[in-house]
Amino acid sequence: MSLAIALAATKGGCGKSTLTACLAVHAASDRTRVAIIDLDPQGSIRPWWKLRDAENPGLFTGITSLAEDIAFLKDNGWSYIFVDTPPGNIEIVEEAIASVDIALIPSRPSPVDILAMRPTIDACRNAGTPFAFIVNCYDPTWKISASAVGALEIDGPVLPPPIHYRAAYTSAMTLGKTGPESQDRKQAKACKDEIAALWASVLRAADGSQ
Repeated sequence: MSLAIALAATKGGCGKSTLTACLAVHAASDRTRVAIIDLDPQGSIRPWWKLRDAENPGLFTGITSLAEDIAFLKDNGWSYIFVDTPPGNIEIVEEAIASVDIALIPSRPSPVDILAMRPTIDACRNAGTPFAFIVNCYDPTWKISASAVGALEIDGPVLPPPIHYRAAYTSAMTLGKTGPESQDRKQAKACKDEIAALWASVLRAADGSQ
């Protein structure tokens, strides 16, 4: 099975690139061929990938026809293709959503972030692309966190588990790593468990949408 997945949101700062890196590295951990298509030239995926210095996941830039390039990668043995989208450019986000099998919409658990997801939700519905939310930077001590999940569920499924606010996710990116690869063993274990569970939820959601 080949699967193309967009991490899509017009709002910046919701964790698209960090989640793209975490999920892609996890998906590639059993030597499955995984590709990342970076549509954000100002984002963090390219410097992260250069620091990582590894062929899997592979990074692809300079895309001219996203749908055709995704089809090419699928035809050439890439099992999972992650598309990282830029903030503030609805045209690119719309193209990405229309070109993939499923869109994942990360959102921080705040009213401002949730309201900012509306253009992305509309783009998914207009394209007929299945989508699901990921709650990112979750803190169970914040009362608003639980209500945020309920607010998102009005518009679509929220994949478990929420990704907790952990310093390891951010600090590891600056070293070409991901949260589950953090030098802090306790945080690495927590991140690894979260990302593994989230990836299982993504695969279930994708399977149910096909």
